[in-house]
Amino acid sequence: MLISPVIDIQHLLQCFVYRHCDLDYNIRAECVKTMGSWFTHYPTHFLDGSYVGWVLSDSSTPVRLEAVRALAIVYAQSEYVGWIT
Repeated sequence: MLISPVIDIQHLLQCFVYRHCDLDYNIRAECVKTMGSWFTHYPTHFLDGSYVGWVLSDSSTPVRLEAVRALAIVYAQSEYVGWIT
């Protein structure tokens, strides 16, 4: 049962924050892919440097690719183009 979307997302982020350091790039890529769906549903909360900066500079190409794919979906919507900094 969902308490509220915000509380559930905060709980997920508490778990997720440690996955960006995972040694397995496949796990990091899957996490970024999931984070991309959060971008799509809650762009005003997630579209800042703290959520996207580290994945764009990941050492693994598949992780960076998932980050670019996630951002491309959001930035294809004209209302978010101004958020690019």
